[in-house]
Amino acid sequence: MISIIIATYNSGKTIQRCLDSIYNQNFASYEILVKDGASTDNTVEILNSNVEKIYYLNTSNDNGVYDAWNHCLKRINGDWFLFLGSDDYFEDCNFLFKMNEYFVKADESTRIIYGKNKIINDEGDFISVVGDEWDIAKQKINSVMTIRHPGCFHHKSLLELAGLFDDKFKIVGDHHYILRSLKFGDPIFYPFVGVVHSLGGISTNPNLVNRVIKETYKLRRDLNLKPFVKIDTHFVKRVVISGIIFLFGKKYGSQVVNYIVLKKK
Repeated sequence: MISIIIATYNSGKTIQRCLDSIYNQNFASYEILVKDGASTDNTVEILNSNVEKIYYLNTSNDNGVYDAWNHCLKRINGDWFLFLGSDDYFEDCNFLFKMNEYFVKADESTRIIYGKNKIINDEGDFISVVGDEWDIAKQKINSVMTIRHPGCFHHKSLLELAGLFDDKFKIVGDHHYILRSLKFGDPIFYPFVGVVHSLGGISTNPNLVNRVIKETYKLRRDLNLKPFVKIDTHFVKRVVISGIIFLFGKKYGSQVVNYIVLKKK
């Protein structure tokens, strides 16, 4: 069985699309767990209309996405679990069926199975396909999240080996968890798109770039990755974004960043 975990907050515009992409799968052995952070739009109404198809649903205040995920992880029954953003969705109806082949061939040391993502912007326009084989991805995994988290399957044994997510992080907690998990075995890569992922998430919000810088420093200290402040292209890009926002203010600085750096319309 696969446990699919979704954290929501004011996701009324996208959550039904996400859920429908699961319902349409030609694979029946899954459960859906949803933790909503007390949405104020119509998210809860939509979730309640789907309640017969959702194994676990909870609506209450939480401490962010990683706290919400931990809440659900304590209740899963699956051998494998994965996370979908409320604005993400499965690429096609055969995705989980195709993944079953990888579950079967995984040995006892396999804790993570990941693949490719199709990236779109908030308007649904195609941006790129990302995701590399492990021989390539591992070269930069200590610096940047080269394993795309949407569509990344985690084996249930990680709950004992790596524990839960550290919810003191608000943005890079998934990267922190992946790095902790990789200590217990190399991942398997599937060479096709599994999930369509929107860039509208908190990790790509230019207004939060200073927090990303601080959390990346904390991540590297926690995991003893030296140097704790690594000066690379990702660090320089974040500093440039921070400078633009400082000069132009949050509103106009974000517009400049979206146009020039993130290439959004």
